[in-house]
Amino acid sequence: MSQQDRDKTIRALQEPIVFADAVVDREPRGNHPTVTAPATVDRVQQQCDDCPCAEVTSTFPGFGRFCAECAATRALRPGGLPEPPAAPDPVTIKGPDGRSHHLEFQVQRYATGTGVELVERGGGYHFSTISTIGRHDQPIHAQVRHLRQLAEDTIGNVQLEPHAPDGRLLLSTGQVVGRLVWPRDADDYQRRPYNVMVDGLEMTWEELGRAMEPYEGFRFRLIVEDNIDEIHDGKAS
Repeated sequence: MSQQDRDKTIRALQEPIVFADAVVDREPRGNHPTVTAPATVDRVQQQCDDCPCAEVTSTFPGFGRFCAECAATRALRPGGLPEPPAAPDPVTIKGPDGRSHHLEFQVQRYATGTGVELVERGGGYHFSTISTIGRHDQPIHAQVRHLRQLAEDTIGNVQLEPHAPDGRLLLSTGQVVGRLVWPRDADDYQRRPYNVMVDGLEMTWEELGRAMEPYEGFRFRLIVEDNIDEIHDGKAS
């Protein structure tokens, strides 16, 4: 081998090779190559189809893959995302008071994810869920199961019971859970207080106060919570 060829070989041996997770130095050190340091790896990364963001949150086969921000933007635009999954069949749940409640599922896309609701026909019970925030491609099965279980538990826990002799509805437990609603007979120019929905019945605050008659002198706590449960990995948060 000529001196020129020997010099080329030595230079080639001294150039590092980039592997998946490390740089291997070819310079002879005890006749063994030495791993010197991690290297920047050219990995295959997903990228949003609408922007350079590499944090893809929602993927629709044959349609595209998007980051949370772009998916939210598309969700607000007609045709921006595929149509949401079809709503399951309606359900009927009978409470211990003998009343039957007919509820329908509703599915729609929001900027934050896919929303699934279970709403009583004609007004009454109303339960809501949202998929994991930023995810629009999750199946709705977990949301449907959560809503069905929540509806059965809620309807099965009657809080108001009629009492003799006039059949007045009185609170039968030490707590009441309901929902704030805009009065049905109110218009946009009336500054009226909200009504409350308890046991699927719309009541005024005065009517709710009368229903609490058995607890005169007791202390009470008023807690306001979000009405939408976030569902991810089959669990509510």
